[in-house]
Amino acid sequence: MLLAISYNIMEPLPKLAKNIFSLFSARAIEILCRLVAIAVVTRYLGVEKYGEYVFVNTFVLFFANFVNLGVEEIVTREVAKSTSLAGAYLSGVISLRLLLIPATSFIYLAVTHLLDLSDVVLRAIHISIATQICLSFIALFFSILRGMEKMEYEPLIGLLINLMFIPSVIFISHSDLGFISIFNANLVIHLIAALVAFLCLTRIMTSYNFSFDFRVGLSFLRSGFALGISGLLTMGSFYVSIFVLSYLRGATDIALFQLPYQFILRLFIIPISLVTAFFPTLSRLSGESALRGDPLKTTITQIYKFLIIISSLIILLVMCFSDNIILLLGGKTFLGASISFRILIWIIIFSFTDFLQSMTLVALNKQRLLIVQSLVCVVLGLLLNLLLVPFYGYIGASIATLCAFGVRFIIGFQFVTKTIGHIPIYRIMAKPILAGVFAGAFMLCFSTYNIIFISFVGIILYSVSIIALRGLTLDEIGLLKENMSR
Repeated sequence: MLLAISYNIMEPLPKLAKNIFSLFSARAIEILCRLVAIAVVTRYLGVEKYGEYVFVNTFVLFFANFVNLGVEEIVTREVAKSTSLAGAYLSGVISLRLLLIPATSFIYLAVTHLLDLSDVVLRAIHISIATQICLSFIALFFSILRGMEKMEYEPLIGLLINLMFIPSVIFISHSDLGFISIFNANLVIHLIAALVAFLCLTRIMTSYNFSFDFRVGLSFLRSGFALGISGLLTMGSFYVSIFVLSYLRGATDIALFQLPYQFILRLFIIPISLVTAFFPTLSRLSGESALRGDPLKTTITQIYKFLIIISSLIILLVMCFSDNIILLLGGKTFLGASISFRILIWIIIFSFTDFLQSMTLVALNKQRLLIVQSLVCVVLGLLLNLLLVPFYGYIGASIATLCAFGVRFIIGFQFVTKTIGHIPIYRIMAKPILAGVFAGAFMLCFSTYNIIFISFVGIILYSVSIIALRGLTLDEIGLLKENMSR
């Protein structure tokens, strides 16, 4: 049913369908390969070392956000409006990045040496910072390609990265080359990927010639600064639990919290792919909506429905089969993580729609509102973690994270509805959740049967229930097609 609806929407919109397919393929390749990598790394490193591995990767994640500062999203928006200026925009942002990277690297390295970290962890952080520099350029090149609606290159480069990363991790594990070797391999792979992404972009632009243009770069920084601050706060809200666990508990609790969390974060390919592909169109519709108010609101309402229907189905499957997924990812030593998995999975019904809300505000040039939303989320998450982690460890961290993201969703939803008008979100949520309860009851009653068969029947029951409850109708699909064809 869901596939039929998707086809019905995309059939008259080949470019949009191609972009969604390209972005989803890129993320799907990444998620599948990274889950394989997680399964190899967890078994190779064990719970304690995997906790250190998670800490290093989490610590350096903020580096790219400091370098980006919201510029990439603004670049995509502006290139979508004026493709002919893509070369000038690229030069301007590269010029800005060449200023920010040395300054950010110096500050980051200074902070790491003030922390009480082992030499091995410090070395891993240094290598990972170099990897993040490569990733910052890859993300910049992708932002230009998205604005030009040339998104088919992302799955190709994603495939290249993972075709190199998976064999590298397996070889390191088999040869027992050690903790640091994983980070070295990742750096080399992303250096190659950055070069390939740049060559693909310049091939499309044909006559591109780089020239320093700090004026253009700074203009993007001014426009995107609020979004960049919001991004840093959002990253903080995503990962504050890990830092609190590191301070109050240790690597084992980090590992048992982060393993299911990693799986859930990978699921964000769904809203990211869908909303990113729609974003150039939403940017155009935002100007039209300022005059008449209808096309953007209608389109966003229908995307809300898609995301809630999909997220409810995922929650259903994870609630029924969390133990099986954890055993597949980490083995028996990580089985305690299934408890946090059942708590954390409810995040996606908030986070899937939150990404749509954030990009809607960017399309409307109201990205400053995201700072308030993100600040409340990170402060609430920190306070709840400090309150719950000392008593409940990684379980407390899971509860704190879920509560913080629930509040984040509510704030973002209020911002969106005040801007574009009322959206009946509770009525939209009720039908998928009701369908999930019905299908979930069946799956639990027959949980001793073959997991693949039960999952298949559960998905069918869920889809039939959505149709019966009119969770998404053909009339709504027709209206969405009309607005997206503008």
